[in-house]
Amino acid sequence: MMRMRYSSFFSCTCVAYLFVLFFCIQLNAQTSGRNDDPSNQRNLENEEAIEDLANLHFAVYVWPETGILTENSQIAGIPRMYYNSPEGIKRIPTARNVASPLMRYQGPMPLELFNGEWVEVPAPEGAPPGTEPTRTMRKTVLTRLNIPDSWTQAMLIVFPGQTDSNGNLRVLPIRYDLDRVQPNFVRLHNTTDVSMVVKVAGEMYALPKKEVLNFQPKGRGGHHAFRVSFYSMNERGEPQLRYTTRMVDIEGRSNLYLLYKQDKRRFRLQRVGGHEPPPTPTPMP
Repeated sequence: MMRMRYSSFFSCTCVAYLFVLFFCIQLNAQTSGRNDDPSNQRNLENEEAIEDLANLHFAVYVWPETGILTENSQIAGIPRMYYNSPEGIKRIPTARNVASPLMRYQGPMPLELFNGEWVEVPAPEGAPPGTEPTRTMRKTVLTRLNIPDSWTQAMLIVFPGQTDSNGNLRVLPIRYDLDRVQPNFVRLHNTTDVSMVVKVAGEMYALPKKEVLNFQPKGRGGHHAFRVSFYSMNERGEPQLRYTTRMVDIEGRSNLYLLYKQDKRRFRLQRVGGHEPPPTPTPMP
């Protein structure tokens, strides 16, 4: 009888804790909405316009595609990507399911990613004999990204074969500052429109929609696997388990995970590989 009472008390306490966390998420969202005054937005725009050039390091992560391959199945190819680096046009080395090295960008926003081909331009009429033709790139813009000037590093998640509402290559920028993605810490990015509560090793963490969560798993270090569960509120206002899986915290690496929707009902977690050890940006001059 005592065990039943204890179990009932523990369950009620857990449910109450989830209710409190969800209430905090909603309250924070309402408070944030009050800061959306147009005059405040205009002031922010004026402040951002003062800085003409952005100083940024970014990496590109190509989203992996899964599925059963058949004779007629196709996987979208990884687009060849270039950008304007301080040293000129530079190609971004990309591979599926691994992050590129950090690339340095110093210039105006938006950051432009493009494809293209090098072509030779003949010497103009009247040029001295023996004038060599010049080479230029015929560009095809893939996307233009406005990265906030407060970001020093960004991870650009590229989805091959997908486009955004403007018809550009679909790219999801994620803040990737070293002080935000630290070794031995886990960084969860909720890419969905569903607010969650995350349970890890008995601890509860709020993870609002489109927001991030940083936490340090409790363990002895090294290669540490642990269970993580995601809850949200159902139509009746009750906490509901939406997804549970195992995560791995590898010592000395930046453990960045993306929570995303596989379809309308199912959630999945994807680890962003690469950067072992975490990246060190080239110092700005």
